Amino acid sequence: QFPREIDKVSLFTLFKLNYIPAPSTILKKHHKLEPGHYLEVKWDEEDLMIKKHRWYEIPYNPADEKDLSAHDYKQSQTVLKRMVRESVRKRLVADVPVGTFLSGGLDSSIITAIAKQEKKDITAYSIGFESMPYYDESNLAKKVSKHLGVDHHVFQVSENDLLESAEYILEHLDEPFGDSSILNVNVLSQKVRKDVTVALSGDGGDELFAGYHKHGAEFMLRYPRLQEHVAGKLGSLWNALPASRSGKMSNLVRQLRKFSDGYQLNSRDRYWRWAGIISEEEANYLIKEEMLYREQRLSDDAHIYKKRKDHLLRAITKSGTMNEGLLTDMGMVLANDMLFKVDHASMMHGLEVRTPLLDHHVVKFAFRLPVMFKVNHSVKKKILRDAFEELLPVDVLNAPKKGFEVPLLEWFTGMMKNKFESVSEDREFIENQNLFNVSAIEELRSKLYSKNPGDTPSIAWTFLVFQTWYKRYMV
Repeated sequence: QFPREIDKVSLFTLFKLNYIPAPSTILKKHHKLEPGHYLEVKWDEEDLMIKKHRWYEIPYNPADEKDLSAHDYKQSQTVLKRMVRESVRKRLVADVPVGTFLSGGLDSSIITAIAKQEKKDITAYSIGFESMPYYDESNLAKKVSKHLGVDHHVFQVSENDLLESAEYILEHLDEPFGDSSILNVNVLSQKVRKDVTVALSGDGGDELFAGYHKHGAEFMLRYPRLQEHVAGKLGSLWNALPASRSGKMSNLVRQLRKFSDGYQLNSRDRYWRWAGIISEEEANYLIKEEMLYREQRLSDDAHIYKKRKDHLLRAITKSGTMNEGLLTDMGMVLANDMLFKVDHASMMHGLEVRTPLLDHHVVKFAFRLPVMFKVNHSVKKKILRDAFEELLPVDVLNAPKKGFEVPLLEWFTGMMKNKFESVSEDREFIENQNLFNVSAIEELRSKLYSKNPGDTPSIAWTFLVFQTWYKRYMV
């Protein structure tokens, strides 16, 4: 047994980001070991000595970024192709069956294409959602596999499959984690493990080569055209329109709201806003503890929050390039969200997932490249796309970025409504917790069922995850 007390700063951060960055945990005075670190433990007859050491740090020197010519860009493509191929080749070495995850996106398609060239009998695996076409990317994956001539298994996933995955994840998470796409990875890993023991994934490509929508938006704000200025100044219009993640137009409005939010902010504050699901003010309203500056007074928890936030954003400077944001993505988003969900969901089923794009040679090379090689007004992951364009069909190269999402809004207004209401309507339990603003939870529930839910399904999922975890470990 050890003391168990909720760290309210971590709880706040959980709702802000959907995860809790290391070294913090949901419990006070308990910590996670950060990536690139190890612990040295010495025990003698009287004392236990524990020291933390850093053995690896992503090599990044702003001076390495230079204005390079078209010849340099072509040469960089050649180097990148050689490095990625060598990385895939190394990670195909195993004395157990090996396959690949194939979402139909650029990164996993590149990994699968190279793996097919290196290992003729490689099998690729995807999941599809026939009953939920907005969330289904399996058609792109099928086009890739046909183009490559790779053996391809598509596991059709029903809404019930995802709900079973939700129940499984809710029961097995050792710490609250709000990224709902872990449900998809869990289903895929469970099914893939029946065939292979190792799978290669494309994780890391977005963080290294600027593949997220926020990266395109950041570039546009650093080099704005007329349309970016107009979009940034129309915040009141975007806030008046229905927004959600459940449809093409409503999701566009959601993204325009975020773009407008970041329009007036400096690079560091903008990164923090766009890295999160909700704003600091919205997260602060949920938590029954003041985390932000109020009339120049700073509570103890607000001071801790500011210190942790400053540490996470330490790489981003006023005059720096977007590579500083990508470096922050690597240490914060990739390590604590993307790799966390893949590692936890895969190892729950004994599946090892290897990530060729995160080979340290590839990472070092990526951070020597200027931002202009990676993103512009119309293209994200530019050098990765151009380097491997001969391997892939045009549809994949030109496909818009789409996340690995689940139908949260449909669940909370349908099959999971009772489960969410059982935790969100238990006013007495919430008051006794002394963690949440009860009126904020009531407003969350009201907005969730409105015509303009915005990001409330993600917040509702995180609340459900936390309450389930809390009742299992803290009551």
